[in-house]
Amino acid sequence: MTQRYTIDTNCISDLEQNRTGADHLRRMLADHENTKIEIAVVAISASENQRGGKPAWTYEAFEGKLNDRVKPFRANSSNGLF
Repeated sequence: MTQRYTIDTNCISDLEQNRTGADHLRRMLADHENTKIEIAVVAISASENQRGGKPAWTYEAFEGKLNDRVKPFRANSSNGLF
């Protein structure tokens, strides 16, 4: 059985701003890309204030942020996994 981890807004911010812990999260993302683990993002993160102090306009905009800024996420809202 594949281990599954859920990350929250703080983890996304850590990755975006290269804070302490970002290296560990990047290793987890690499394991996710290699199908060793599954990573999910809590949906509420999309409605929380993003970098710049404003929420994402749409959920699709939030998915785009994950794809563009927090690579190697590949947003897939059909199954909730990223």
